[in-house]
Amino acid sequence: PIVAGPTEPIVIERIRSSADGQVIAFAMSGSADIPGLPQFAFPSQIIVLDRRSGQFELASRTPSGGVHNAVQGLGPMSMSRDGRYIAFSVGATNLDPSATEPGRLYLFVYDRSDQTVRAMDWDVNSGTGAISPDGSYAVFWCRRGSTFVRDLCLRS
Repeated sequence: PIVAGPTEPIVIERIRSSADGQVIAFAMSGSADIPGLPQFAFPSQIIVLDRRSGQFELASRTPSGGVHNAVQGLGPMSMSRDGRYIAFSVGATNLDPSATEPGRLYLFVYDRSDQTVRAMDWDVNSGTGAISPDGSYAVFWCRRGSTFVRDLCLRS
């Protein structure tokens, strides 16, 4: 279902799957024609494939469904056990109204149930973020030794 452009190589990396293997998320760069998604080349975007339906989703999407505007690559990515939530870090300023500082790496959480992306208000330039297996918590480990947790169900 992914058709490569005539001259651009496609790079797929950071592959994650749900526990049952039915939802696959990956970072992809390169010119490709993916049904239902906007065109992009670089930087990498987060793509989700629902193997049950055969449908692709753009997880690193703007509120209007466009691609992110970061000029740098993506950081770490993780997925909840059921594939509903994808956590990823990128220096984009057009995915969530609260993520506005150019050059800053933000931790974002994509919710497949309503196709929304939310920024966590942590400085991910100094650590790594992830999503809990059940998708209820976003976790951030700071290189300075601190751990922060955000309850996604209560949004606190």
